Amino acid sequence: MKIMWYSFRNSTAISIERKSRTLKSSSFFNAVFFLPLLAITLLQDASQAYFHHPEQQEPQDILLVGNNTTNSHHIRRSTSDFSLVASQSHHSSPHQKKPISFYVMGDTPYKSKESILLTNQLKEVYQDRYLSHIFHVGDLMRKGDCKEWRYQHASNLLFHTTTTTTTTLSPVPILVLPGDNDWLDCPNRTLAFRQFKRHFIVENPPIQNIDESYEFNRQAQSSENFVLWKDHILFFGLNMLGRKDGLWKRRYELNIEFFLHHFHRHHNPTAAVETEAEDSIRLIVIVAHSIAARPVYHAIRKVTRNTNIPVLYIHGNGHVYNLTQERDDFVKIQLDRGGIAPPLKVQVYGEEDGCGTSTNSYNNDTSAFTLFSGLVCIDRRLT
Repeated sequence: MKIMWYSFRNSTAISIERKSRTLKSSSFFNAVFFLPLLAITLLQDASQAYFHHPEQQEPQDILLVGNNTTNSHHIRRSTSDFSLVASQSHHSSPHQKKPISFYVMGDTPYKSKESILLTNQLKEVYQDRYLSHIFHVGDLMRKGDCKEWRYQHASNLLFHTTTTTTTTLSPVPILVLPGDNDWLDCPNRTLAFRQFKRHFIVENPPIQNIDESYEFNRQAQSSENFVLWKDHILFFGLNMLGRKDGLWKRRYELNIEFFLHHFHRHHNPTAAVETEAEDSIRLIVIVAHSIAARPVYHAIRKVTRNTNIPVLYIHGNGHVYNLTQERDDFVKIQLDRGGIAPPLKVQVYGEEDGCGTSTNSYNNDTSAFTLFSGLVCIDRRLT
């Protein structure tokens, strides 16, 4: 199409040149006739270049209005990820006024009594006045028990609160990652992963409760991966399973690519964390099903080294609580299985120091303790 335009323009110029030979040359003739023609040609060239180079056009947004019609969002699609961004704000305020808390759970519900336990635990979690969101790091059922109704059952438990008279939507976003039991340990892996995506990614009504203080993205090539940016805290959810399949190398590459993209997007190496600069990162939180994806884990440790940004890595799959301090600014926590312990509460403080201490205080037997000089408080005491 562009070649056709150039041919048309050149033939026009030639015909004009031939015709002009029969006319007398004059500055008045040039000003009146040729200058407007030149202007039209340049405008057509500019228009042609714009419409035949889509990468130069503005990205198109898809307006998404959820159950809460007063809070509309846009999904912005790109080659690396697509995002759900509250339309009122792209970044949160650099000055966080209140603490925020979130809860992490995994490896539940395996049995009917664990379903009841999970329902009661969520009711208690919702009483937290600083509650921001909830993560489930996968294994929503026992190994090999991959029937469709299992995914639907877990989805109903997590996304809805049911009483004897009513059923209401979760008041906060709940983000779920796949575990081995939900996917790789199923007889039909393709079907299992399709069912997981349908019930926890495509159909996730609580995600509409994201407010204007969030920026939320899912990776286009691996939509189970997500990132949250809120109050200068960078939250990552990564698909890191406890075992490998034929696509594990590509999955690890996508995880690293996704992490690096958003880390470098928000990290300002010249800004000290304590300055609360507009683009500074106060804390990085990573949730995943497992620690077994070593290439991804080591890449994260390497890129965050010497940045002075604290990193908290929380995962399941091991079923027994354990805390490991990899370095002063990198702590790894393995969750208890949901059937034997409550969700882990993590609270990050702003101007209010709810932990009440400025030094680290923890060991593997402590139920409540602080990390990163009091920035983060871990609480395992939910009943």
